[in-house]
Amino acid sequence: DAQLPYDKMKKSSIPEAAAIYSFNPTRKRTLLGELGTAVGWKYADVVAKNEAERKERAAKWYAAKQLKQKAVAEAKEKILADEKYKAKVAILKKFGYA
Repeated sequence: DAQLPYDKMKKSSIPEAAAIYSFNPTRKRTLLGELGTAVGWKYADVVAKNEAERKERAAKWYAAKQLKQKAVAEAKEKILADEKYKAKVAILKKFGYA
């Protein structure tokens, strides 16, 4: 079980930290692509191109996600400040939802 407040947070992994923690620091390490290229694997450039495209798509997705989160936060602030919804917001605050 995780301690407070980490029990409510999204779990994440840091590959570099996991490698340092789980592998013997005195051992030599390499990446699979580097090893394959050293023995004649000829698709490293294809994998690199696909990885660049994946990162580009991920950056676009993340930018769209940030815009959506910003719009939701602004809408929430607008509704919480609106006098029209004051009674409903008070009920939501009573139960911890606003």
